Amino acid sequence: MNDPIASILRFGDPRLKEVCEPVSRQSIETELAAEAEQLLRTVHAFRARYGWGRAIAAPQVGIMKRMIAMVLDGREHVLINPTMTWASEARAEVWDDCMSLPEIAVRVQRHYSVTVRFRRLDGREEAFEKADFSLSELLQHELDHLDGILMTDRMRPTSSIVAHENRELADMAKVRSKDPNGLEMFKAGASRPKVERAML
Repeated sequence: MNDPIASILRFGDPRLKEVCEPVSRQSIETELAAEAEQLLRTVHAFRARYGWGRAIAAPQVGIMKRMIAMVLDGREHVLINPTMTWASEARAEVWDDCMSLPEIAVRVQRHYSVTVRFRRLDGREEAFEKADFSLSELLQHELDHLDGILMTDRMRPTSSIVAHENRELADMAKVRSKDPNGLEMFKAGASRPKVERAML
């Protein structure tokens, strides 16, 4: 059986910068089901090899459709035509990583909570309503992929690129240097910084 990880497009592939087309209601159900299964297999395989990874967007394996597959707490989810319909004013800075460039992590700023509406494979319409930060930052990363936006496009101007395994070392270095721009939660009225760290 072919290695699912081999199908993941790497940074620099021009397809990762393309805007994906919505999935039409006329799409063949068997085709969508097969593509969804491919995405889910890839998430499971990536996580087994690297020890992290919760989701992948269809364009990351060359399927130029607005579709996302996620594995959260052991449950599989496939989101068809996901749309962010609400975002909090509060934002947080977090380490962002990506299956298309798993060797590095960068700092990005994300909405602290979002609502994302989508369709399931069986046609049901559902939503993640005002999701917590862990899920919200993941959804925003994957939605970006559908619009050809990569984590490096969102990278904070003062942020450094670090090896994925050195994120905690970089956090500790910022704490020791008392960097006022480091590890900060951008929230209206927040008086103290808060450390946020998440993995895809």
